[in-house]
Amino acid sequence: MSEATIRAFKLGVVADPASGHSNYRGRICIPYLVPNGDVMKLRFRAVPPYEGNAKYLDVAGGSPRMFNTQALTRGGRTIYITEGEVEAITLTQLGYPAVGIAGTQAWQPHFKRMLDGYSRIVVTVDNDDGGAGVEFANHVSAEMEDHEVIHVKAPEGHDINSLFVAESADAVNDLMRRALSTHS
Repeated sequence: MSEATIRAFKLGVVADPASGHSNYRGRICIPYLVPNGDVMKLRFRAVPPYEGNAKYLDVAGGSPRMFNTQALTRGGRTIYITEGEVEAITLTQLGYPAVGIAGTQAWQPHFKRMLDGYSRIVVTVDNDDGGAGVEFANHVSAEMEDHEVIHVKAPEGHDINSLFVAESADAVNDLMRRALSTHS
């Protein structure tokens, strides 16, 4: 991620956790920001290798939220939905208006209303998770049945972020272009 992206998303690493939060030490802190910049939720991602640790931790009592709702203020007819925050950050850095959902179980009924202003929804499909990415994309499609929903499946063994890291921004842009050109 670029320095500008890290600053824009207010990402950080927990070096000196508050009392009672030592389990977040060394994790990337991902704030859920609303369009005015306020923080609504914090999520903590382990840095690979995970070695038996949970990949993500949430602060107790938090409810599922849509990540990067700032993207909803950009206008346009297309919105991108990713399964996870890091993929949404990656697409945003590349210029795509993207929101993230922390998996199928995190989908909330009001998310549909938040997305109703878009006529086209592009769901990125992780292809590194034994089928959970396909399940997520199918769930979003079912929830958004009255919209044009396009699935963009990452190459075998990848999600959007790992494709970006392993190959390049061009690889992600080419994947998007190919998928969207078949639905023009």
